[in-house]
Amino acid sequence: MFHDRWEIIRHADLNPSTKENDIALLKMETILSLPLAVNYLAPICLPHRSKYTDEIVTVTGYGFLSDIGEPSSTLRTVDLRTISNSECGDYLGEDTIEKSMICAGAKIVGEGGAGPCTYDLGGPLIIRTWYDRDRFTLIGIATNRTGCGQPGVPAVFTRVYSFLDWLLDNMEDAVYC
Repeated sequence: MFHDRWEIIRHADLNPSTKENDIALLKMETILSLPLAVNYLAPICLPHRSKYTDEIVTVTGYGFLSDIGEPSSTLRTVDLRTISNSECGDYLGEDTIEKSMICAGAKIVGEGGAGPCTYDLGGPLIIRTWYDRDRFTLIGIATNRTGCGQPGVPAVFTRVYSFLDWLLDNMEDAVYC
């Protein structure tokens, strides 16, 4: 069951051109109740560390499968490998990738062709928790900074760890692990 009362809380320092501080919360007035048939859903875990370099992560979404086309009618997933921000900047031809961002995708030219695309914006970049392989930690949020899964081009995400204080300040009474 969905709610009739909710509020969008956007980060006050969002820079639309650079995608810095590209994070928002959807705050619902009442607790979300799910049908009994959906018993495999659970709150997402928040990250306890900032660095996730050279790790396998997963992106999910209903977005386009290429730069042109239509959104997917089924939820899609793709596994990517995280890379350091300096390596990401080298791939993208930028001096620096902000500390508040995290990159994942191709490590060498010719790899890739997968990643978030149009309609995946705001979607999760997750990693399995080390203590329970059936739980996931939200480490990134998809932005539209680098296009759609271009070979040799990593995707840039908002780094959730960089916004933990902001999230916790705005998530009173929220359920997460």
